[in-house]
Amino acid sequence: MAHRDPLDELLTMLRRPGLRDALDDPAQLRGWAEDALAERPRRRHRPAARLLVLAAALTTVVTALHSQGAMGPARPEVALVNGQPITRGVLAENAEQRYGAAMLETSVMAEVLRQAAERAGLQPTEADIDAGLERIRLEQFRGDTQRFETWRHSGGRRETVLRREVAAQLAAFRLRSRGVKINDAELRTYHKEHRDRYSRPESYFYRIIYIPWPDVEGKRAPEGQARAKAKAELDKILRGGDFEAAARLVSEDDQAERTGGRVGPQPAELLPEEFRPLFKDAKPGQVITEPVMFRTRFVLLQFLSHAEPFAGEYDQVRGLVESDFLVDKLAPQSKFMADLARAAKIEVVEPRYAGHVVTGHWFSPSGLTMDGWLVSE
Repeated sequence: MAHRDPLDELLTMLRRPGLRDALDDPAQLRGWAEDALAERPRRRHRPAARLLVLAAALTTVVTALHSQGAMGPARPEVALVNGQPITRGVLAENAEQRYGAAMLETSVMAEVLRQAAERAGLQPTEADIDAGLERIRLEQFRGDTQRFETWRHSGGRRETVLRREVAAQLAAFRLRSRGVKINDAELRTYHKEHRDRYSRPESYFYRIIYIPWPDVEGKRAPEGQARAKAKAELDKILRGGDFEAAARLVSEDDQAERTGGRVGPQPAELLPEEFRPLFKDAKPGQVITEPVMFRTRFVLLQFLSHAEPFAGEYDQVRGLVESDFLVDKLAPQSKFMADLARAAKIEVVEPRYAGHVVTGHWFSPSGLTMDGWLVSE
């Protein structure tokens, strides 16, 4: 009996009822896929490897279709103005109108870098890309995981685009720094000279809301009345309100509307004594359940995280030391990128960019600003 083409089997399973409804729930989607595989005609001599390939293909296709909005509840519009849609197409057209030539340069050069790194055996791995993302969290966001994750998954950013740019940045760094001679003695000297760069004091992250002190007939109200006002705002949060949103709305801090009351990393030595016992056993995200008198007013507190001190000994940070050491010796970006562009065979085939010559300019799609990485020009 002839074996059925695996592609035909995959397409048949994708037509199975229930896929659209399952897309929004990972557990339901997994159950749908398992049922789809189980319902296929049984064969006595089906190779195990073929089953694995078919299952992987099913998962990949469904995930890709869902992420691109080709299936499931993804909507074509990105916003509504008095009920009128602003479509993804309009958003893309406007972005391209302004940044099309810059993004063409960047997209082409990312591929040029990928190919050059591959030829040189310097292409980054997925683990290298993960390490690059961790470096962004530590340096660009000062170790603030929440801010990093908010940035990473907001503002229209896509994980695939971010990882692709990090890969290009790592490839560029390795290509620009190859040939630099490094020895352990030089690295140890560099570490000693820049020791403060690699150590980190014990620190705290938290949110704070400064409650305005109430007035009574133009005079400062009694403390009990001020506490009652603070407690009323706290109760709203404890009943399910959002602390960050409350900080933006209520706090007297001039920066609260921008920061959501976020503080940190604040070195432990600068943490107010009133806060220290409250944070001692607090869990991340925990709201302190009583108003706190701090200086001349009541505040509300939400503990976010606590970072232990980090000595940054040479053996702990050798990789970072080597990276920083190489930054000072990188080939100049403009010449490096221009040389790569001239050496590559680049054909611009889109009529709207006819006549555009790729010269090696870079414009970071994700707005990355890491030392030693390509900067936007």
